[in-house]
Amino acid sequence: MVGIKSAQIVVITSNSSNIIKLLQKYSVPPSSIVFEITETSAIANLEQAKREYEISRLRVQLSRSRVREQELLSEIGEGDAFEVVRAQDALTASQNQLTSALVNHTLIRLGFWRDLGLLYITKNGKWALEYAQDEDTH
Repeated sequence: MVGIKSAQIVVITSNSSNIIKLLQKYSVPPSSIVFEITETSAIANLEQAKREYEISRLRVQLSRSRVREQELLSEIGEGDAFEVVRAQDALTASQNQLTSALVNHTLIRLGFWRDLGLLYITKNGKWALEYAQDEDTH
């Protein structure tokens, strides 16, 4: 019997032809495939990281608008340099948060794939996804 976890299905459905080839290669009958749903927490963490990234991206857009607004107000004499600098500082902080959110999302995604056994290191030292492997990579 072959066990395929639900998260593996989520990851591999976009490349189902490779799955079919692997099942045929190892003569796995479809009736012997068992589905297991145990990754709810890992999937939730991945989704949360994605949401945090999207929020950070929107925060950068808003900060850029605020910088532009303060610059325009300053040009027409309605703003001051202090507010422009504050807006620029907020933009820098939001850009740093966006970078952090992107790194966090990437690390969680890689950890998720690793925990499922889908991510491994090839002979030449590169990371690869299990469903995309060649016979000479292990």
